[in-house]
Amino acid sequence: MHVGSSDTFDHVVLIETASNQHTIFQTNRLRENIGASELIYRVGTVFVDEAVKKLEPGSADIVVRASGKAIVLVRGRTNAEAIIRDVTLRTLLECPGVVARGAHAEIKGPSAKDLDNAIREAHRLVNEVASRLPPPQARFQRLPFVENCASSSYPAAALNWKASRDGNAPAHSEVIFARRDGKVRAEAHERIGKITKAPLAQSLDAFEEASEDGTIGDWIAIVHADGNGLGQVFLNFVDRIEKDASADDYVKALKGFSSAVDDWSRAAAGKAIEETWGDIKKKIEDREKTGKGRKYFLPVAPVVLGGDDLTVICEGERAVRFAAAYIRAFEDVSREALAGDLGKLVPNIGMDFVAVAAGIAIVKPHFPFHRAYELAEELTGSAKAAKKHFKEIPCSALDFQVVFDSSGGKLEPIRDRLILEDADKTKTSLTMRPYVVTPQERLEAATDEAKEWAERRHYSEGERSLLCAVAALLKKPDPDKERGDDAFLPRSQAHALREAIYLGRKVADGRLAQIHHRYPNFAWESLTGNSRSLFVDDGTWKDEEGNEHRLVGTYLLDAMDLADLAGQAALEPLAASDQ
Repeated sequence: MHVGSSDTFDHVVLIETASNQHTIFQTNRLRENIGASELIYRVGTVFVDEAVKKLEPGSADIVVRASGKAIVLVRGRTNAEAIIRDVTLRTLLECPGVVARGAHAEIKGPSAKDLDNAIREAHRLVNEVASRLPPPQARFQRLPFVENCASSSYPAAALNWKASRDGNAPAHSEVIFARRDGKVRAEAHERIGKITKAPLAQSLDAFEEASEDGTIGDWIAIVHADGNGLGQVFLNFVDRIEKDASADDYVKALKGFSSAVDDWSRAAAGKAIEETWGDIKKKIEDREKTGKGRKYFLPVAPVVLGGDDLTVICEGERAVRFAAAYIRAFEDVSREALAGDLGKLVPNIGMDFVAVAAGIAIVKPHFPFHRAYELAEELTGSAKAAKKHFKEIPCSALDFQVVFDSSGGKLEPIRDRLILEDADKTKTSLTMRPYVVTPQERLEAATDEAKEWAERRHYSEGERSLLCAVAALLKKPDPDKERGDDAFLPRSQAHALREAIYLGRKVADGRLAQIHHRYPNFAWESLTGNSRSLFVDDGTWKDEEGNEHRLVGTYLLDAMDLADLAGQAALEPLAASDQ
């Protein structure tokens, strides 16, 4: 097959790392999380680049080059096997704990469809290889008996005197030594710094110190986001390009689209960080200019940033705000690109912009990171519920959860406790999550039912948006009013309403009736379906026999969770200026 030059490429090589998130979040040490992420990044980029350079010039063409994944076209089975051998061996030697697998497939014809089939076959073969290999833990046997690593579940390899405190050196595994390697972490911070353009926290201790001096609060968050529908785009990529496209056209389109998605996530992350923590960046810049004042750092660390995947650890107070800013920025950059030259490469992509689903798990610093990430992933899945309503139209959404109980961490039992069922089988949900972030003007082509679903739970647009409700609860009383500000709802009254909603609709609405007339100018419309109820109709649900029953929900708990957690930091400039 001829692709891109006179050289004949007859095999496709796929390199892929496995269990990336589990690998990264095995420990609660930020420097080790970032180190693990950097090692995974190297596998699909640096290691593949250097493996290709060892071949004869023109023997290979890298089509996809990303964190933990690469697709390479090669000439000859021998070259394909050489790349796989080189990359996987280096991973074993230099990245203990990281699992890399490779496979190659023959390209059996000159058409774009033939190339697409070969890439599909390579993916199938990688999965087949994975099913035959022992689990990663089997590489780290504990025979003879050895001491546990102080930072991971692996057996210790040596004492780490570089990490000693008070003359005591912790025992660390080879996995942790690799992640803590100074060069690895320096390269990770350099790469991430190109996006954040400001110093990052080196450890969770820095978050705690910033919390103690009041720079940030005492919550941290793991934010996970990924693109809606991009998996299907890549899976059926041949259907996204012109029907009569050649293999060369396929390669050009796949290269361009894959690179563009990577660029979108980086650009969106940079813009969202600027929007969310611009005030802290300004303090950092001022100190760099004058050399005076205390040192600041950005309370955000992008741990995974590749393709359409984003995972960051950040302060909890502004985490939801950051996620919303990231979603909007990703939608905007993808919309602009698809309206331009990129759209000509993939004319059948079937979307004007790429939607994003985000999950935000907000926890205390010592909450296990792997459980927090799993919750963030579940919340991302919840946010993807928007796809059920907007089947052919992209729609972005976010979901968040504050974990108050260290024994919690699974989304289903948390949300089950927020569902009440009446005798008439009406279900009352004490949350309206997930919240839609996509501007409503971009959803105009949707069905009326879908648009109504989005209007009932929009993050920032409309009088019942989440931000309007938070702003209403955070409104401060006017000190110039002698007999009290009837547009201000005291926190005691808001908490009384929150207690009441757990007792059911009748009790909650009864409590509302008792206080509503005392605060006639409070923005009740942001919290209530009407002046007499805290609940709004939210569609129907089906029982086991297929019978439909009423479903209602309330905004109060969502708004109070965010207002209590973050205060003014939860609000964006627009919402804050409306107070």
